[in-house]
Parts: sequence; C-alpha cells; structure tokens
Amino acid sequence: MASPDLISRDYYNAARVALCVQISVAILSSLMLDRGWTARVCAAAMLGFWLAAAFIALRRPWNPSAVDLWFWKWGFLPSFIAAVALASALRP
Repeated sequence: MASPDLISRDYYNAARVALCVQISVAILSSLMLDRGWTARVCAAAMLGFWLAAAFIALRRPWNPSAVDLWFWKWGFLPSFIAAVALASALRP
C-alpha cells in the first residue's frame, strides 16, 4: 500500500523545529522599535528559506540527506543573518 505522504516523514519533523525557530525570531523581530524594518527583513528571510526548503524537498523527496535535514531545521538562522547583513548594506 502506498503512503499518502508526498515527502519523507523526516521533513515533517525538521519542519516542526524550523517553525519553532521562525516563530521565535519573528516575535522578537516584531518587538524591535525600528518601524518594522527587522520584521520586514525577517519576513523576506522566511520567504527565501521556504522557497529553498521546497526546492530541496522537490529535488530529493524520499531520501533526504543529513545536509538537507540540517538546512530544514537550522537553515533559517543563517538565512536571517544574511538577510539582515544584506538589508543593512542596502539601507539608505
């Protein structure tokens, strides 16, 4: 009998960790008193992270490597740091 899941269960477990990390960072970013700049950068980093995560899952849906699962769990933090650095450099 075929499994109803579209991707490996390992991705689901990694997504739970990623969502907890992202919600925590998003709440802290929204509390910054910078007129929403950090919250917008956080939203852009979230969008970029989930697009990259979807690409990884489409590339290898049933056999994720350890690097794939690491990115799904912890990849948002380097993405957020890079987004803040890039946005700070481009900020007028």
